[in-house]
Amino acid sequence: MPDLILILSQSLLPFLENAAFLQVSTFFLLWIAAWLPLAIPTAFAVKWYPSKPITVQQKLPLLASLYLIAPLILGAISEPKRWSFVNYGLLWEAELLISLGIGLILGLLGLLVLFGSQIAMNWMQWELQQVDSLRATFPLALGLGLGVGLIEELIFRGFLLNQFQQLFSGWVAAAIASLIFALLHLVWEGRG
Repeated sequence: MPDLILILSQSLLPFLENAAFLQVSTFFLLWIAAWLPLAIPTAFAVKWYPSKPITVQQKLPLLASLYLIAPLILGAISEPKRWSFVNYGLLWEAELLISLGIGLILGLLGLLVLFGSQIAMNWMQWELQQVDSLRATFPLALGLGLGVGLIEELIFRGFLLNQFQQLFSGWVAAAIASLIFALLHLVWEGRG
């Protein structure tokens, strides 16, 4: 058994000492370290404790605080290299806005088809209170969805993919970044 540990450690050591791996590790450690001072009081404020299932109303403030600090941490660790978010794929060009518009239209059409089908099959009924509630929460939900999506693209398909492409081929780097994305989303599912 000690020989196996020695062989594994010798084969993994060059990978663990790699600058890209250290950059990714530093990002995630700083992100969590910066978020915890925000998350703990937020968890108390929304009356959530790790032993209890988390509700959507409790999850949203925690996620908002997590995602708001991510670009700051990414910018801080990218500064020594003089990189910008453009290096991670965030180009404010007409093509991005066109793609965003197409995505929003397709998403809204998908929701209309989904809700329309449910209403047509009598699986759901609209009440005036629900329409008023939807009208009030839609801008907030849209903004939160766009913000979270933008930050996730920046981190997982920008920063992580860029770092892992220094170590692996494009397909392997994309698979690792996608795996990390999926595993981190499992954290939020828990028992809730």
